[in-house]
Amino acid sequence: MERLLQLRNLFVKMTPIHQLQLESFVQDDTLQLAVLQHTVLCPVARKYPPSLSYRKSFLKKYISMLENSNIEVHEKIYKLYTDMLSMSDQELSYKTYCISSDIEVTLEESNSIISGGTTGLVTWTAAQYMTDWVLENTHLFKEKNVIELGSGLGLLGCVICKMCRPKSYTFTDCHNKVLSQLKKNIKINFCSCSCDFGPSGDFLPKERQEANQKNNQTNIEHRCWIEHMRKCDEQMHISVLKDRTAIRVSSLDWEKITPKELEDIKVDIILATDVVYDTEVILSLVNLLVILLNQNSASKHCEAYIASTIRNQDTTDAFHRELEKRNISYKPIQGPKNSNLMQDGTSVNFIKLETSKEQNQI
Repeated sequence: MERLLQLRNLFVKMTPIHQLQLESFVQDDTLQLAVLQHTVLCPVARKYPPSLSYRKSFLKKYISMLENSNIEVHEKIYKLYTDMLSMSDQELSYKTYCISSDIEVTLEESNSIISGGTTGLVTWTAAQYMTDWVLENTHLFKEKNVIELGSGLGLLGCVICKMCRPKSYTFTDCHNKVLSQLKKNIKINFCSCSCDFGPSGDFLPKERQEANQKNNQTNIEHRCWIEHMRKCDEQMHISVLKDRTAIRVSSLDWEKITPKELEDIKVDIILATDVVYDTEVILSLVNLLVILLNQNSASKHCEAYIASTIRNQDTTDAFHRELEKRNISYKPIQGPKNSNLMQDGTSVNFIKLETSKEQNQI
């Protein structure tokens, strides 16, 4: 049973087929049906299915291994596979990350690296890497105000909000399609199916809406779930309150933001993954980091953690030079000891930033 559960967890996050070790499941009908029930037909895969191409590849590989071992393939496996051959893959599919025995994070993602003019509709390696590190350091985020730059589809933030109980978490990105998909993923992970929008725009359980209508109760501190949609500078924001963690999604353009626009944001921890990918973004990124670190270090300690896949060492070096130029000290951080979410051995540059005592020039 434990091996089947492990297979199920690997399958729903679309682990590469060659890493599934399917050879240990090449046996008789009983085990074959158990494999189906823990993969293609498991409740999570039915509700939030991995891509069609992934499911077809899985069944094709499993059928091939059974046939090569002269083991009769159960007719249900053949039928599932042949039915899929006539289907067309959708633009989006789901990955479900099993964080613990009872906590999962499900993300709807693009099946293409580039979609809608952006690369932000897929989850990148550095986000998985930092998430693994967070799971080994949950205490750092308890009761903290956290902001994430370039949140993408929300893996890191969803895990922190579920596992670390921060005081607040602000997801940010600048691409409208990414922000839209990010909001969908937050709803998947934090909104129960019994919730709906009330007359005021609050997203609450229906029984809470009815109680509020009777009592005219709108005090946010008494809500178990809330989602409030509002227009702000023609950008849509979301606020959620779950287990007393305030969650917000906000548009943030690094090139246009000013210190005044950020002066009311209270931050203890700044996070960013896979944001150092092009020298053209370095100046605006570092400027934003300087603003956030300086404005929040005056009255309390503020720090930033940045994880970036090393694709070009020159780009990484340029980022470090700009940090030094702006008097931001940084040091390497030991990465996660275990790889729960990260699926390959990609090199990641992981550093912690703090402002020096000398005031930075903004």
